[in-house]
Amino acid sequence: MKELRTLNWVDQAYNVILMGPSGTGKTFIAGGLIYEAVKQGKKAYMMTMEELITTIKMKSISPTAMGNYNRIAKADLVAIDDIMLFPINKEDAAGFFNLINTMHEHTSIIITTNKAPTEWAQTLDDEVLASALLDRILYRCEVINLKGTSYRMENRQTIFDKQNIKKKKNKTGWLTLRKIGAFIFAHYRIYHCYIDVSVNSQRTGPASSSRE
Repeated sequence: MKELRTLNWVDQAYNVILMGPSGTGKTFIAGGLIYEAVKQGKKAYMMTMEELITTIKMKSISPTAMGNYNRIAKADLVAIDDIMLFPINKEDAAGFFNLINTMHEHTSIIITTNKAPTEWAQTLDDEVLASALLDRILYRCEVINLKGTSYRMENRQTIFDKQNIKKKKNKTGWLTLRKIGAFIFAHYRIYHCYIDVSVNSQRTGPASSSRE
């Protein structure tokens, strides 16, 4: 993880896939890496797969969506959360492939997923498209498998048993609270920086890339 935080791999346009069951910290890690990239002055964005597909669908009719699409395509680092969680129709899948193809070898991508790449063909309902997509993503890529039980289930609370709530609070202690606080803070800064970049870009035009 220390090597990931250096972000040297971003300068070489490598990708990272964080794969594992729900609640194992995939989104937390991706958010932290985006935050580190923003701190280093890189153009970095984070969004869910659903949000990205919406941007792709709306770009032809919405100037705002088109602006967001262009910023994503020209970014240094993009994190896509919960990829392939829901089925995608062929038109949206083709639009997603075109974006990945545009970003190939000049934008690093972080992907969080609970599905192995071999299962993506079922979600896309197109083996050929899935193969072409994986060919570009896995060309320069580190796949990290996260294992363990869900932290949400481990810290699950109930409103009906106050004694159990008290025990769980004592058990989790300040460490869990600090993790939750860091998660909220990191995501607030990520989206806050995204909004700032979007607003400034609309006012002054897109900033020049550090790679240009």
